[in-house]
Amino acid sequence: MIKERIYAVVDLETTGPKQDGSDKIIQFSCDFVQSNKIVNHFSTLINPGMPIPVEVKKLTGIKDKDVRYAPYFDEVAGTIYAMLQNTTFVAHNVNFDYSFLSSELERAGYSELELPMMDTVQLTQIIYPTLVSYRLIDISKYLQLSHIHPHKADSDTKATAELLINLKKRIETFPLILLQRLAKMGDSLIAQTGEFFNEVYLNKKDREEKLPNDLMVVEDIVLKRPRLIDEKISKQEYPETKDEKQNLFSEVLEWRSSQIKMMDDINNDLNEKRSKKYVYDAATGIGKTLGYLMPIAYKATEEKVVISTATTTLQNQLIDKDISILKEVIPFNLNIVNLKGSQHYIDIDKFYQSLSIPQSKKATQIQMTLLVWLMETSTGDMEELNLLSMQDTIFAQIEHHGIRGLNKKSAFYSVDFLKRQEILRRHANIIITNHAYLLSHVDKLGGNDTVLIVDEAQHLNDNLLKENRKIIDFDQIKIISDSLLVKMESQLSFSFRDLVEINFITKAQYTELIRPIQTIDYEIMNLREIFMTYLNSNMNKASDVYVEVPIKPLNLRGMIKANLFIFKKIEKALRNLKRLQNKFSQKYSMAIVTGRLGLDEIQLINDYQKLLNLLLNEMKSWSYLDLNRLEDELETEFIWLTYPYKQENGHLRLNFIMLDGENFLNNKVYQKFSTVLLVGANLAMKETRGYMFRQLDLNGQVKIKKYDNIFDYSKQTRAYILKDTPDITSISKKEYIEYLSRDLEKILLNNNRQTMILFNSLEIIESVYPKLVKKIGSKREILAQGITGSVEKIKKRFMLGEGKILLGAGAFWEGIDLPENNLEMVIVTRLPFQSPDTVLNKARYRKLEKKGINSFYNLALPEAILRLQQGWGRLIRTPKDKGIFVLLDSRIANKNYGEKFISSFPDGVNLKSLKIDDLLKEIISFFGE
Repeated sequence: MIKERIYAVVDLETTGPKQDGSDKIIQFSCDFVQSNKIVNHFSTLINPGMPIPVEVKKLTGIKDKDVRYAPYFDEVAGTIYAMLQNTTFVAHNVNFDYSFLSSELERAGYSELELPMMDTVQLTQIIYPTLVSYRLIDISKYLQLSHIHPHKADSDTKATAELLINLKKRIETFPLILLQRLAKMGDSLIAQTGEFFNEVYLNKKDREEKLPNDLMVVEDIVLKRPRLIDEKISKQEYPETKDEKQNLFSEVLEWRSSQIKMMDDINNDLNEKRSKKYVYDAATGIGKTLGYLMPIAYKATEEKVVISTATTTLQNQLIDKDISILKEVIPFNLNIVNLKGSQHYIDIDKFYQSLSIPQSKKATQIQMTLLVWLMETSTGDMEELNLLSMQDTIFAQIEHHGIRGLNKKSAFYSVDFLKRQEILRRHANIIITNHAYLLSHVDKLGGNDTVLIVDEAQHLNDNLLKENRKIIDFDQIKIISDSLLVKMESQLSFSFRDLVEINFITKAQYTELIRPIQTIDYEIMNLREIFMTYLNSNMNKASDVYVEVPIKPLNLRGMIKANLFIFKKIEKALRNLKRLQNKFSQKYSMAIVTGRLGLDEIQLINDYQKLLNLLLNEMKSWSYLDLNRLEDELETEFIWLTYPYKQENGHLRLNFIMLDGENFLNNKVYQKFSTVLLVGANLAMKETRGYMFRQLDLNGQVKIKKYDNIFDYSKQTRAYILKDTPDITSISKKEYIEYLSRDLEKILLNNNRQTMILFNSLEIIESVYPKLVKKIGSKREILAQGITGSVEKIKKRFMLGEGKILLGAGAFWEGIDLPENNLEMVIVTRLPFQSPDTVLNKARYRKLEKKGINSFYNLALPEAILRLQQGWGRLIRTPKDKGIFVLLDSRIANKNYGEKFISSFPDGVNLKSLKIDDLLKEIISFFGE
């Protein structure tokens, strides 16, 4: 048993981050931890001898008067220096506190600190791998630590000390084999942070240990055992009466009349089967998800059910929230599986191999995190990790590429997560997936005894078009091919010639590997020249910035036939590359296991495989140039070239997309299932019904049921249009951003309400975000899509606090459930029309006009109306919610089509036009501030 060390858990509050003496400490606090207990505490305010900056006062609550009679740092430096001796220095973001304090102590005449130090941020990231945020305030909420006054040193140290104790207790429960691995990898962490694992390992290593029943060890990796499949259950009878339902609901579900009606309607429709397709238009707030889950759960005891929703974010929400509630309500167990594309999952075999390969310190820390997560996860879905980014090279090494790419000889083959999912799928009562996965795996999911529920059905066509959009980027293919050839033929560093010299491959094999890449590298530029000539000959001469040129399928067929020899050479090279990649990967895997390769060889082959995967991925769309396919798709497909002329090193791209889902969804999707239920908001809204039914490929043989909202909007909401906004169609982009930033700043500075601001593009968010951060970033936390994290991470961060601001586009317009105080104000920056000037939208509009259908009123306007209603729908989610809706676009009041937008709002919503100064007063009045 080794002696328990003393941890000095320190936090400083300072006038600023500079360590050159211009910024000073205003509070020092230290909690001493030994044997998992706080054994002592010291805290003092410090007079900095300078005014405390306004933003620091607001952040910490420490004012000039608080430190006026406090000691100067020189007066307490000796005490601080003495008490820290023979301790391990711990802090949350330790590098800042340690270096700042050490610099101040040196200025006071003491020696530089030479203490071992540990960082609780890194420790928490490894030990709690699925947390949404690793800020101390957020960790404290999750772990229920004492943290009364965030950003005050004494409160921060107490929270950090409790966190340290929690972390120690948690890793003491880790299996010894996991602790041993973590201890060996600890050198990659900041300073002595890795010793935290080693200390626990040394204390534990001689004890007898029994692995918990829910864990297993494969090749010294600790995994959670695959879950058992529940036995097939007999048919269950749906609760028809009110008493039966209330007994089940108990305190889990509140009674909502509209939701109950929806449950009963769906149950009756499934049993009577008077139609193959049903539409359920469910207003926000009735609880549509549980409205269909309840009857579907009972139906799943006799028929398989597939539930598809719009995005993986909504898929996760359905599993984490709604399915959890369903399980509490129904008196029987169901086998439920959550299916996503293979790229979402970790390949355990590849991960195990990566542990034998030299990695950067950052990658090694990620590996440590993954080792702990593998002990916890049942799915292997890397979205559980809530990582800000997956750009590190380690993720390319461990990403799953499907069951076909697995090594059957691997010890991990039988426990592979994708194989587990496939087994669960075959035995599942309910399969939950997303529209993209449904559309690409419909043959595997469908069946004559399978019911399909399409949730968020209004987005099924959007997903169809997105899934069928393909791009061939000539320049990117050339760049990756060049990089591969440089890597393989390098004269300056380790190359494939060296692999020949050590007899890993023969010279003939080297030639065989490099030849198809050389072919692609050379011939792709010949094709680029051919397509560039076509673009230059057909472009609008006024378009000198971003050029888009349509290509008729017949013209493309002609170009391919005229240059068939080049296309065939590339096609053959691509086939050979795929074949050779599989053989080479198997050879490499065996060499890793036997330890035949050195560090240089391993690094070279890893780089080669990463580039090769990038090339193959970039060329996935090459099959779209097949002559037979182009003939079949003449009527339904749109093809065009794009090139950014003014952009340095711009890429020439050939784009393919299906224009609409007409005749596709019915023939290729709906017909694969016994019954299809389409569920969503605004599916049968008067203003957009014709458009929606065309998008969903529905004919007259559809049963429609509509469920009205349950909210009293006249009491729960206020909706405003700013009338002193400029005509945003007649000002420049720069002027628009200046105006938008100025008005948003005014609104946000004058209230502290939890606010979501919806934009039409990420580009505008990128321009507005830094301006808002500069003006109000010190007062309120601003989260921005594409800047501060993924959609899922931002959503969870947004829900953790009060007064946060979220700038979102795309996914944030819909399907994000933020009840009560989680969202109090929605600001829509402009009416969400799509750009009419893209060649794609022109083609969509032209297709309708050819049929004698007005494209604005039957396509552009309905799309914008639905988008606006999706944004509005984020605000009020429960009868207890209260919120304000603001539209920063006066066109809704000034244009003829504005009435269509206004009439689409639910009863009880009165859009009031006013100036921004009056809006600020209305906000205060509505919330009773």
